[in-house]
Amino acid sequence: MFFELFLALIALFGWGLMDFFSKKLSSRIEPVRFIFLVLFLEFLWCLFLILFNPPKQIDLSFFSIASILIAGIIGALGYLFMYKAIAVEKISIVSPILASSLMITLLISTLFFGETISIFQIFAIAAIFIGIVLVSTKFGEEKTKVKFSKGIMFALISMACFGVSTAFTKTAVMASSPEFAQFIFRLLGVAIIFFYYCGVEGREDKSEQDINPCIPMLVLISLLDMAAVIAFNYAVSTQLTSLVTPVAYSYSIVAVVLGYFVLKEKLSWPNWVGIAGIIAGIIVLAL
Repeated sequence: MFFELFLALIALFGWGLMDFFSKKLSSRIEPVRFIFLVLFLEFLWCLFLILFNPPKQIDLSFFSIASILIAGIIGALGYLFMYKAIAVEKISIVSPILASSLMITLLISTLFFGETISIFQIFAIAAIFIGIVLVSTKFGEEKTKVKFSKGIMFALISMACFGVSTAFTKTAVMASSPEFAQFIFRLLGVAIIFFYYCGVEGREDKSEQDINPCIPMLVLISLLDMAAVIAFNYAVSTQLTSLVTPVAYSYSIVAVVLGYFVLKEKLSWPNWVGIAGIIAGIIVLAL
């Protein structure tokens, strides 16, 4: 149990610190270049891992291949919109919304994999929805209103993508190994972001950015994400999923604390209530 908890803590701090450092770097690198470089570095880490620990067998059934493609392609889009959200919105707001992807995973698993939702999980989903509304509401203005900013919209799209991707990741991992599954995911991600940049962003982006000073932090971000993903995949493969998942998906606590104390992000008290509601809902949802 202690080893599984240790892996869950690696995921918690890995994802939380990744969000924080991504926010720190977001003003220095355009989001599409940012995610392309991060995914490319993660592709290299995965290649290194599978060279030393190749999968013992690979399931090439139609469902396994479809799961790998769905998880990889939609997950890549999740990363793209995640960094777009981080670039324009407070990390204290973005990170809890991203962690709410567990809600989408549960709904997909219920619809397609025969899992059931308890009454407590229904209340948890309601708490997450209310929390998202509260963090999206502008208080203290002439007219208080719910307004989904561009950053929050990007975060919601990313949350939905990660939720769908995670629902199919378990099948992809079981078809090979955590390292090999992530290798394929990152390969698909690099290809998708490359074609997206050439077809969409490349026509508009004429800026010249010196990324050399950012390389050490890019390496750190990619290592944090890779460590968190693989640690979480190994942890949930045990019989202690109910312990591991709530701990790992509480990673937004790390990002929120660092956003407040280090980045000096200012939030209204209803925003804080919304963040607390989202995190509490995530923890109950994972039990």
